[in-house]
Amino acid sequence: MSFMLTNFLEGVQNSADSASGDTVCAAAGLPITNDAQVILPTRSWDWPNANANSTPYAQFQFADTIPKSIAGGQEYAASSDSFSSNYKTFLEMIPVDKFPSSSMLQTAKENVAKPTLSPDGTAPPAGWCKVKRSGVYRWAPVWELSISSSDWFNKVQSGEISNPNSFTIDLTSRAERDTYLTSANGSALLPMTSPTGLDFESITISADCWGQVSILPGSWFNSAMIKLGKTFLSDQEVFFGDDGLLRGRVSTMFVAYKVSFKLNSKTTISEAVQTQLDQAKDPQIFGQSVAKKSGGSAEKSVTFSSINQGASIVAAIIESYS
Repeated sequence: MSFMLTNFLEGVQNSADSASGDTVCAAAGLPITNDAQVILPTRSWDWPNANANSTPYAQFQFADTIPKSIAGGQEYAASSDSFSSNYKTFLEMIPVDKFPSSSMLQTAKENVAKPTLSPDGTAPPAGWCKVKRSGVYRWAPVWELSISSSDWFNKVQSGEISNPNSFTIDLTSRAERDTYLTSANGSALLPMTSPTGLDFESITISADCWGQVSILPGSWFNSAMIKLGKTFLSDQEVFFGDDGLLRGRVSTMFVAYKVSFKLNSKTTISEAVQTQLDQAKDPQIFGQSVAKKSGGSAEKSVTFSSINQGASIVAAIIESYS
């Protein structure tokens, strides 16, 4: 489910400055940047640490999947395209007789070629790792993080990272207004056009701590091949257009600790509605399981806390190759 975000960073609230000089913290004053795509529902960031041999499949999948759109200021949606696979296809489409360095092209192709030996009992070659899926180890291109989830969480627990902050998303342009506050079965908890006049116009996403984590491809990828090779394609749009096979990739993810959601209404929320929200079974916001945290009668907002109180992936920046 996708929708455009109007006034993406509307009414940003500053609770504290981010830690000075910490490269994994978001910039002071903003929990995320206005060119990011919000990920709803947020994703748990509890990936095991990668090592010299293996990488968590969830880490590989998130990093290697190309988003449907590369435009900022909207909801993130994954496509079925693999960046590493499409990069391999791109290299194969470069005319060997026209490219200025045949050895450079050949090396790039060799680096992205899947290892021929079985991953069982075999050390990964440079740029490659093992991922475990459905109980079986498979070869996968390396995607590295600037910090692991456990190391980031340790910084949070020690107090080294403490930068509570929030941002607000405008909901007034959302076509299906009833679908962002639902029960677990997907049905609306209460109509947005109810007789009470309840009308949530925005949602504020807050967290106790925010971080910015870079995602980098391993040595299987050569960015110079993109810059050089694209000039020799007969139709660059196939790979580098808005819907191209190499239109972009996730280069940064914004993570948060103890996420909460505040729904802001144009009108006072009645006691009857508040009671309905209090008694709601398995409420969800944008498909994310939540529990009511605060909000009473005569108020114009209601706050829910995420059931997942660990680290979550909240947004991503897409690096464009168009």
